[in-house]
This record gives sequence, structure tokens and C-alpha cells, in this order.
Amino acid sequence: MLPMRPSPTSARSGAAASDRASRCPRATTSTSRNTVDRTPNTRGLGIVSIDSRMQLRKRRSMTQQEIAHHQNRSRRSAEEILDAAVAVISDHGLAAFTMNTVATKAGGSVGRVYARYANKEALLFAVKDRAFSQLENTLESRLAASDTGKDAIAEFVRTVSETLFAAPKLFSFMVSHSAEDAELHGRGFAFHQRSRSLLIDCLARFDIIDSSTIGHVYEMVVQSLLMRVISLGANEGVPPYPGFPKTTTYQEFLIETAVSRLIP
Repeated sequence: MLPMRPSPTSARSGAAASDRASRCPRATTSTSRNTVDRTPNTRGLGIVSIDSRMQLRKRRSMTQQEIAHHQNRSRRSAEEILDAAVAVISDHGLAAFTMNTVATKAGGSVGRVYARYANKEALLFAVKDRAFSQLENTLESRLAASDTGKDAIAEFVRTVSETLFAAPKLFSFMVSHSAEDAELHGRGFAFHQRSRSLLIDCLARFDIIDSSTIGHVYEMVVQSLLMRVISLGANEGVPPYPGFPKTTTYQEFLIETAVSRLIP
């Protein structure tokens, strides 16, 4: 009697069953423990344990703290370099202004300066931009706190005057050097636009709305103060001639003149 051969169909069925058994093993009884291992297989299903999620959050939090720390340190570094640049200009003038002298004043390497500013012109622009931004912000806050139109005019004149004459060499450089550099000139023009608008908007609160006259008064005050600061800056802060009016005296004269023009 001939032995029976397995049919192709039964062979394929057996292979499929064997494959399913290998991929989906039944629960087995441990030989060391008389318990059934029913731990689910979560590999490949995107399931993360609670401990893993907490560790991920901790790592993300630490990364954000490190980023914030790096940003603060970078900001402080930029401010230190700008402070050093202002000190070099104020103490020694523009002729002594180089990336090396700024680095020495800041107490660091010249590479640190170049890491923040590509060249001398970029650093000079940053110096001017910060100085004008600080003056704009001070003007905005002081004008907003004014109670009357006369107070607003006085605050405007005093703020501009005190800021300019606190660093005559710096602002003398900023005015004179702007004529030679289009980008610096543009920043100065933007300052005039904003500060003039701040004065016009503030005086409108007190029904002083003749913007043309306000513009003329603005030009008179600012240009007069700039001419004085250029004279002092060019003369190492020393009055250029005998009888040169004191800053406070000239400041009060400008306030009186501006008030008489704007408040009949």
C-alpha cells in the first residue's frame, strides 16, 4: 500500500498556522514561577510609559532653561560691548575707536566683538541706535506723565537737553558722523520723526493741535541743542568761548520761548 502524500492545501495551511503561532505566541507558564505571563507587547505601538514621559518633559524643560540662559548671557555680552564702545568714544573720541580698543575696554577678546558685530560700521550703528532708542523711550514716558501742555513742553526740552549734554562727545559724533553714512543718517531721521510725533500727540491731549507750529518749535529746540552739543563735543566739553550760556540757563530760555509760541 502506497503511503499517502500530504496535499498542497494542507501543507500551506500548516505553514500558515505555524507562522501565526510564531507571531502571536500563546500565554506560557513560567517554569520558575507558577504564574502566567500576560505582559502586553507594546513595542512598535507608540506607547510610552509614564516614567519615560516625565523624563522627556524634564529634558525639554532643561533645554528651555539652557536656551533662556544662553539668550540672557548673549544679551549681557552685547550690552557690555556697547557700553565699552560708548566709553571709548566719550573718553577718547572717534579717532581712537577700533574693534581692538572696544574689546580691551570690554575686558574680552576682539573675536568676541566680531562675533556680535561684523565690522566697525555695524558697531557704530548699534551705538547710535541704542542711544536714540533710549532717548525715545524716555521722552515717551515723561510726556505721558505730563499734566498740562506747559509741563509737556518743559519735559520735552529738559529730557532732550539732559540726555545730549550727559554725553556731549557721543552725540557730537552721532550728529557729525551721520552725514558720512547713509544708514546712520537714516536712523537719525527716524529718531526725529518719532520724537516729533510724540510731542504732537502729547500736546493734542491739551488741545494744542497746530502741528505746523509744533513742528517749527521742535526744530528750533532740537537743532539749537544739537549745535551746542557739537560745540562742546568738539572742544572736549569745555565752553567754546567766554560767556557761553550754561546748559540749565539755555534750557530754561528754550522752554520759555517754546511755551510762548505754542500757548498764547
